[in-house]
Amino acid sequence: MSGSKISYEGMTKNQVSQFLREIADRLEGKTPEEGLQFDVDPGDFLKLQIKMKKELCGFSMSIKLKEGYEGLPLEESLKNRRPKYKKLKKNMKITFREISNNLINNILPNDSIVSLFLTDSKLMITCFDKGDEYYEEYSNACEKFRLAFEAKEIEACKIAFAELTQIKTKCHKQYK
Repeated sequence: MSGSKISYEGMTKNQVSQFLREIADRLEGKTPEEGLQFDVDPGDFLKLQIKMKKELCGFSMSIKLKEGYEGLPLEESLKNRRPKYKKLKKNMKITFREISNNLINNILPNDSIVSLFLTDSKLMITCFDKGDEYYEEYSNACEKFRLAFEAKEIEACKIAFAELTQIKTKCHKQYK
């Protein structure tokens, strides 16, 4: 992954405002009207970090930019980027438990929790040697759960989630 770091010192309020406008315009795909005033082009990035500090002589700013994985565009970078297994598993444990508790109490889970769970599930099935033979079955069960959730049918959600739980249990029994 390539990256760059740029620092500016003694910036005025107007320069800081112009810089942030330029970044926002580039993120929206617009080209700056007055040409490039700063050496930062966010383009396709995985991470953009801006640190600003107010000092006696104005503002200082440091910018760190991590570009796409091995020079690939961002969309391709995210596909090729492997998740950190332990962190992903920990996040899934939390969302899985929350969804389970909601369904036990006959409450449809929060949209954002379900979305996060389904996104993490897609990432989980990209992890090699962690239960590959269960991934297709798990993916199909996730799709059933997603459809039931979108239809707001709590009983169908419970059935689909029970299937997910069963697959998860079989996989964890073999790979833990």
